[in-house]
Amino acid sequence: MRVPSVKQNLETAQNEYKVAQANVLRAAQVAVAGSTKNLSLANIYSPIDGTVLSRNVSEGQTVAASFNTPTLFSIAKDLTQMQVGAAVDEADIGNVKKGNG
Repeated sequence: MRVPSVKQNLETAQNEYKVAQANVLRAAQVAVAGSTKNLSLANIYSPIDGTVLSRNVSEGQTVAASFNTPTLFSIAKDLTQMQVGAAVDEADIGNVKKGNG
């Protein structure tokens, strides 16, 4: 019966290490590719331009379909055309000027 030499044991261990290293690298690449694909499918793109006035859901929140369609966002297309009705106290009305924001 022949006993492997120290050199043969070292070469075997080095080869096993390289194979294990390649397997870990490949597994990591596959995981990153899968996660990247899932992330690309998770993006929500707006079909319109505008400014979000209110958001009624949080990031990551599950939105369930029901008989009533929930309002997720309120969007204003052009803020320059927006009119605002505001109640201003009589004592403060003197401080209101055109262009105050």
